[in-house]
Amino acid sequence: MSINTYGMNDEQYLELFRKQSQFFFCTMREMIIGGIEEKVDLNNWPHEVIWKMYESIQYDVTEEARMIQKKEDPEGYKENVYEPLLMPSHVELSEEIAVVSIKLDALTDYLAELLNKSKDNLTDKVD
Repeated sequence: MSINTYGMNDEQYLELFRKQSQFFFCTMREMIIGGIEEKVDLNNWPHEVIWKMYESIQYDVTEEARMIQKKEDPEGYKENVYEPLLMPSHVELSEEIAVVSIKLDALTDYLAELLNKSKDNLTDKVD
């Protein structure tokens, strides 16, 4: 693993790293507190299971936060999301499929014609 600071000086990068580390451990603490409140003792659970639970919770919370932001601040949501760049609309996708289908039909017709001409040329040479 390598660390890329994207041109940021080391002190700035370390400050961001520290803040993210603190946030990470706060979220882990919240998961443990939730377990204690529900009378779940995580002490004997395998670390892999706890990590999978953490990832699942983090994913669900991130998705819920995304949906809340999309509803409450659509403009702010658009600034942070690249969906329009990555996912064409249904109409755009259908149009592109139609174009590709036409090109595929033309290519199939061309290959069939080429095959027939080659077959005729071979037949003429054999005769």
